[in-house]
Amino acid sequence: MATVILLHDGQTFPLDDEIARDDAMLRQALAPFYSDLANAEVARETVNGQMIVKVSRRAGPKGSGSLAALKSAPETINPAVIMQHRLMTLEQNGQLGVEHLLLLQAEIARAAAAGELHLKEVEQTLKALRACQARPGRTLPLGF
Repeated sequence: MATVILLHDGQTFPLDDEIARDDAMLRQALAPFYSDLANAEVARETVNGQMIVKVSRRAGPKGSGSLAALKSAPETINPAVIMQHRLMTLEQNGQLGVEHLLLLQAEIARAAAAGELHLKEVEQTLKALRACQARPGRTLPLGF
């Protein structure tokens, strides 16, 4: 078993030699847990007959394009929330009977599926934003 060391947070764990030997397999094994290591630098050495794999993030432009991507993204409301509001309005107006719900069933299912997708996109965006490094500003914000 090889020992993998994640240099950015100091974690160490064992990994099968077959996986640790190959960069692509190593990245694939780490991807579900450390998506930010997809382009990581990998260094291997042998100490006392055991393979040591050191994985470190590759330096890149900090926050490159993050603000531009957010500004260009469309403003949207989760489709499931829109459907909930519509159903609540129908119910408040006394127009939401069983027959109406049955007619809306396929539309409700589509809104729920689209809402799940929307939620995953928001979670990915938040994860990317949290991974951005802080940078000092060059100007003082108004009001400070």
